[in-house]
Amino acid sequence: ENSSLRSLRLNNNNINDEAVQILVSALRNNSSLTSIELEGNEEITKEGMILLLKLVNDVSSIKATLQSDHTLGRIICPDMNEIYIEEHRNRAAYWNRPGGNPERTKVIRTQLDSDKRESMCFSQGIDSQHHSISVPLAEIGPLLLPEVLEIVDEHHGPSHLYQTLIVSVADLWTTINRKQALIDREKEVCDQIECLVAKKLELESIQLDLQKEIAAMEQKEADESNVCEVGEKMS
Repeated sequence: ENSSLRSLRLNNNNINDEAVQILVSALRNNSSLTSIELEGNEEITKEGMILLLKLVNDVSSIKATLQSDHTLGRIICPDMNEIYIEEHRNRAAYWNRPGGNPERTKVIRTQLDSDKRESMCFSQGIDSQHHSISVPLAEIGPLLLPEVLEIVDEHHGPSHLYQTLIVSVADLWTTINRKQALIDREKEVCDQIECLVAKKLELESIQLDLQKEIAAMEQKEADESNVCEVGEKMS
């Protein structure tokens, strides 16, 4: 993590997908490197290309997108026939240009655009059946919903807004129901605690009465024993 390193040239270095994985892992917290060159490394396959794409814009979730690299503005790779992967990677790198707001731009242009997100999921090998193609509103949260829907409408139009609502409403409703269920359960637990506290006080009172009665009986037995001893001595 050398803060002075701005450009990394690894052309013609026999780099393969495994080396790309190591490189991507090393750049998880990158805040300085703006350019990588990997030309001539013909052992890099589609798998390696996807790793580089996900480095600058992982669309598996909004959180993953926000945690992607927002510094690399130039990634040069070997020529391949993976046009969509290259196109998405170059676009994400372009959004990383200085003076922009790459985090916000990536979320708006990919996560909030159902068509782009579908294409990105396909390019990154993400199963759309397990990762909703439309933005998962439940991930955003009900409090930010109005602002997010306004952004979708502003940038992508009413059709995308409608599709986003239709696809994600079930997830959103599940979140709302889950919250209410937790509130109800918490109230039940509080009521149970109050009942247990009251029962504890009642049992402690009973215990105290029993202890007093036992002590009185023991004292009576002791007194009677003393009387017997005195009688024996006098006789």
